[in-house]
Amino acid sequence: MAAGRAGCGPVVTPAAIRPFAKADLEPSYGVWRRAWAAAVPSLDMDALEPGWRRQLPAEYLPARIVLAAECDRALAGFAIFDPARSWLDQLVVDPARHRAGIGRALMAAIRDLEAGPIEFRVMQANAGAIAFYERLGCVRLRPDASPTTGWPSWRYVWPAGRG
Repeated sequence: MAAGRAGCGPVVTPAAIRPFAKADLEPSYGVWRRAWAAAVPSLDMDALEPGWRRQLPAEYLPARIVLAAECDRALAGFAIFDPARSWLDQLVVDPARHRAGIGRALMAAIRDLEAGPIEFRVMQANAGAIAFYERLGCVRLRPDASPTTGWPSWRYVWPAGRG
């Protein structure tokens, strides 16, 4: 996989897209918490974080491709992709780095891994993510719900050839 580049924010510092490393684990919890809290302020992050701290190392890291976006030697975001199902589990960008191309760079790196359609869910309450994916050319398929939380979501597909 070729390393991708994106801007890191107001100061145009390159962002590197690379495999997620063990050293990224602890910083990823903060990025995840800030991103979800900004996207859906009504979420109880104190209640959700312990489950995420268990799920990421136990479920996602052993069985998925996890990519990291690094800016100024700090984790700026990450993506979790299941190639067996062509399924994007998570795309998380630190809100302080939004609109700097990091989400696009992570998606481009996922597209490098999978040329066919890629499916995923987006919480219906996450208007920013919905707008981001639709700008990329992703197509809303139908209403859905998170299998773990039951939260109302939309099922999306990123068609082959887009990106």
